[in-house]
Amino acid sequence: MEDMIYDSFWPMFALSIEGSELKIKITADDDIGRLLSLVNRGLHDPDQSPFSTPWNQIDLPHRNYEFAKKIWLHRAQLHPRDWYLDFTVFYKDQIVGMQSVFAKDFPVARSFMTSSWLGRDFQNRGIGTTTRRAILFLMFELFKAEEGHSEAYEDNIASIKVCEKLGYRANGFRSWGRNEKPAKSLQFVITRQDYA
Repeated sequence: MEDMIYDSFWPMFALSIEGSELKIKITADDDIGRLLSLVNRGLHDPDQSPFSTPWNQIDLPHRNYEFAKKIWLHRAQLHPRDWYLDFTVFYKDQIVGMQSVFAKDFPVARSFMTSSWLGRDFQNRGIGTTTRRAILFLMFELFKAEEGHSEAYEDNIASIKVCEKLGYRANGFRSWGRNEKPAKSLQFVITRQDYA
């Protein structure tokens, strides 16, 4: 009964995809603390910066505030045309990371972008690939998207490998500022035809 009440004021909480061992569901407030425990234990080596937000360089407790605020902001700005959905990833009923998908002018462009991370203990086990595959199913089969995009710094080998395994094609690059230096970010695209 409590779940029904929770879902009624923000119906997206009911959205989930489940497999035999993997489940992804819209991030609830109850998930945030356990996700933060993964973030605060470190998602990568301290000298690396694979993400657009350098969580390892933000001091506590400010890191916790910023992490929660980002999730709440995405919920507050949800619109049929422009949206950002944050999913919590469960593997064998244990929270292991996050998968996000976002879009702008989706009813017209039918295009989306993904981002994700896993706790260090759950990396290099195929969970990231399976999670991305689930999101591609959601977007192409249920949301009827036409193209999906991903982006990774050129030294983020794990993310690049996920794209390659799932049939993405290289689609150029752009440079971002990272740690006060330019860094090349590789872009990838997968179309409905590629997915099929």
